[in-house]
Amino acid sequence: MASKSIAGAMLAFFASASHADVIVTGILDGTFSGGDPKVIELYISGSEDLSEYRLQRSANSGGFTSNISLNGVYSDQFVYLVNTSDLDDYQTIFGQTGDYANVITNGNISGNGNDAFRVVRLSNNEVIDQVDFGEDDQNTYQDSFLYRVDNTGPDGGFIPENWSAVDNNALDNATAAEIRAAVPFGSFATTGSEPDDPTDPIDPDDPVTPPDSEQLAIHVIQGRGTESEYVGLSVTTTGVVTGDFQGVQGSAQLHPQQLSGFFIQTPDDEVDNEPLTSEGLFIYCENTCDDFLVNIGDRVTVTGSVDERFGVTSLVDPAVVVEGQEEVLPSPASIDLPVSALTDFEPFEAMLVTFSDTLSVSEYFELGRFGQIVLVEVERPFQYTHNNAPNVEGNAAYEESLALRRIILDDDAKEIIKLWKKISMSSTQHQA
Repeated sequence: MASKSIAGAMLAFFASASHADVIVTGILDGTFSGGDPKVIELYISGSEDLSEYRLQRSANSGGFTSNISLNGVYSDQFVYLVNTSDLDDYQTIFGQTGDYANVITNGNISGNGNDAFRVVRLSNNEVIDQVDFGEDDQNTYQDSFLYRVDNTGPDGGFIPENWSAVDNNALDNATAAEIRAAVPFGSFATTGSEPDDPTDPIDPDDPVTPPDSEQLAIHVIQGRGTESEYVGLSVTTTGVVTGDFQGVQGSAQLHPQQLSGFFIQTPDDEVDNEPLTSEGLFIYCENTCDDFLVNIGDRVTVTGSVDERFGVTSLVDPAVVVEGQEEVLPSPASIDLPVSALTDFEPFEAMLVTFSDTLSVSEYFELGRFGQIVLVEVERPFQYTHNNAPNVEGNAAYEESLALRRIILDDDAKEIIKLWKKISMSSTQHQA
């Protein structure tokens, strides 16, 4: 996507900025629900105490009437100013590692395509740097972003030539991974500096590849929806092994042919407290499980490609490094049946869970073949017609209500299948 110069009038005043090291380097007007997230990137060149500055906002090309307090001491780092209500969406897109963890939240951070921002020194009200559209009052980065040209700034006033932008609406319908790749946060460079995250502005429709060194938390990979935004991408994450179903050859486990993988979960002190994101992940190692034997309680770092295997977010073709052993496993999440909708199970995917209800066995038809039993909240249910006259619509509604209070308990004992087949074949031969 070609860049274009930002139209705008250069302001008449330019404050001396020879000793200023706080530079506005980027603005994002996100396209998630509600236009989230709203983010401003600052680059701190040298060492600065941000409590000595404030950010001011001009809404819809009006006056700079909104004051945003800053804080923290940073040295040669990027800092991200995020609208308070947008923090989860910001972390879903950019994660929480490296400079992306340098976050200041404020409810006034809300760039809507034509809002202007400037950094002011508190001691003398000196304007250090500014992004402004002054006279034209037109959207320049609506549902899109702005980014500063390398080796420019701080400018004092607004210098249009020092900024570039893609078109308005460039991020419409973009996934988190596509926004992450298109927005070049972390790439601004001054002479002799190396950007933390060199990502050029690209079309969101181009192939997306996160930086090799970036590590994402499990809840970021999982996201809020039924499918991960990172499907097809290589990511790195860490977690504690909570279920070992590798089924490796020569394993002393009871059933050597299992799920060909293992489950990991975020330690309690690293969860995001977001109820809509799972803290668990399945690692599918298929024929490479022999390469890395893990045990329950191992703290592991895993790099792999994100995939939705049978509706379960997984990492496939993994490289696994065992970092150590945790004495205490992550706490199980509590589920209260019935749920309101089947999608309510999604935030618990691949996690240790416990149920607050008494569960009863309602079906064991697959027990002999697959080691599965069906459990239902409270008591075993009757057929619909036990208490009701036959009715198609009524029966369908009854089945839907049962699904909300029912789970399948699976011991992954696939060896039972082989045993069942042997018994079946033996019986057939005897009858013949």
